[in-house]
Amino acid sequence: MQMVITGDDAVALRSFHAWLRDDVDVARSSAVNLVSAGGPGDMGAVEIINVVLANTIGLGNLVLAYTNWRRTRTDPPSLTLAVESEKVTPRDDSPEELRGINETFSGWFEKGRSDD
Repeated sequence: MQMVITGDDAVALRSFHAWLRDDVDVARSSAVNLVSAGGPGDMGAVEIINVVLANTIGLGNLVLAYTNWRRTRTDPPSLTLAVESEKVTPRDDSPEELRGINETFSGWFEKGRSDD
């Protein structure tokens, strides 16, 4: 499953990308890349994090990494996680928010939907 992570704060997005790159569990279960979302010649092209997850374990590792990263911030920014048209922008680290992320995206594996 291919997930795209976006945000309004480019510094925070790069910080989260570095956090994911350094997370051993995420590295074992997914491929993570920071890519430019703009085309050639676009002014102010934004960066996005592209994550390819192999299974629900990878999804769980990603959600846990996101939670841990947010908890290290004094004013944690919200990032948007998206798979095709389904998007989630967690506003806090509550169990309900985290459960919502897992429920929204775990169905992609259960139904055999994939971008692979």
